[in-house]
Amino acid sequence: MDDVWNRIRSLFKQDRSSLYICFTIAFVAWFLTKMGKDYIYEQSYPIRYILDGDKTFTSSPPTILHSEVRAKGWAFLKMAISSADDSVYIDARTTQNGQLNTRLLLANNLRKFSHDELNVTMVNPEVISYQLASKAKKRVPVHMGGDLSLANQYQLRSDIQFSPDTISIFGATEAIDTISYVSTVPIEEIALTKDLRRSINLQVPPNGVTLERSVVDVHIPVEQITEKELPVSIQLADSLVGKVQIFPDQALVKCVVGLSKFDEITKDAFTLVAFPSSRVGAKTLLVKVEKYPPFAQSISFTPKEVEFFTINP
Repeated sequence: MDDVWNRIRSLFKQDRSSLYICFTIAFVAWFLTKMGKDYIYEQSYPIRYILDGDKTFTSSPPTILHSEVRAKGWAFLKMAISSADDSVYIDARTTQNGQLNTRLLLANNLRKFSHDELNVTMVNPEVISYQLASKAKKRVPVHMGGDLSLANQYQLRSDIQFSPDTISIFGATEAIDTISYVSTVPIEEIALTKDLRRSINLQVPPNGVTLERSVVDVHIPVEQITEKELPVSIQLADSLVGKVQIFPDQALVKCVVGLSKFDEITKDAFTLVAFPSSRVGAKTLLVKVEKYPPFAQSISFTPKEVEFFTINP
């Protein structure tokens, strides 16, 4: 009985080996057939420019070259496994003005992967034109780009801080003369309720202008706001001093203030003055706010008018 089972197992092992060989032959045949066919491959290549250190572009040239390349599968396979840099390099050190045929430029670049087996069928842009100028330098401040999103009942505690708060920009004189600051990209966080510290990218200006750095650190100080109210004495305008008395002689002042400044809001921080009304026969004086803290917001007070009576000399 054991001999029978051993013969059966041996038979299956032989059949399995034959099956593996058939599968391998079929796969190789399929692979060779696929690699021998023509394909169209869409690819984008980075463009890198070589410049003298004292030169810059008068306007930003293209930095990406989009293309369609036709070739057999073998050529694309060699390109895929190659470790060569696929960037397209343009040497702009030899001429002030350039106009290049990108189809020819890309074809020459692809030869390092596969001699003439890769055929460029489409390229965009088809021509690259550039003009060089002497590089100038300028120092400009950093500003926040976009709108800042704070949660309801929250505000900035102080100015937004950048580190560094100024950077150098480089470019043609005509280009950098029009730039007074560099903006960050907009902050992605919304409805801020606490301080935010992070690194943030800078927006690159147009017309070939470059930055000494692409990232700065930002600190956005955030605090909650609250309402405060306090009684404040009403003073008389100079023309009325010693001539009239008013009633009431105090007003209730309300304002919105950040928590960090809450204790700095006192009645002495406000000055309310009663002035004669411009209305003929008016029997009240108008109350106006003459002084208030710069950090106080949404200031209101009551009453807006006060009664008065004349003092007999």
